[in-house]
Amino acid sequence: MNFLNDFLEFVEATFTDVWHACAMLIYWAVAQIGAIPWAHLNYLPAWKIVLLSAIMALWLMFLWRMIWAFSEAGEKAICAVIILATVFIRSLPIIVAAGLAGAAGTWIINCS
Repeated sequence: MNFLNDFLEFVEATFTDVWHACAMLIYWAVAQIGAIPWAHLNYLPAWKIVLLSAIMALWLMFLWRMIWAFSEAGEKAICAVIILATVFIRSLPIIVAAGLAGAAGTWIINCS
């Protein structure tokens, strides 16, 4: 049982660290977009505005791919939890039978 607790703590810590790294990178990317002088777009040359538009399109494409990947992963995680719950529910009669067999054996040994 101790191994299971250690494993679950490891999984939780790993998930937390990966989540923090992703959040930090997302904040950094948003800060880079926010650092663009949006108020001075009228004074920029046309080629910089075209370049900025291309960069924004690329950024939005990457953002869309990230959202799509997270949604697919979330769907798979929900399916995994449902399958795990199904396995636990299906194993309940076997666990009850094992407990009854143990109780019967204990009763027989203690009564004789």
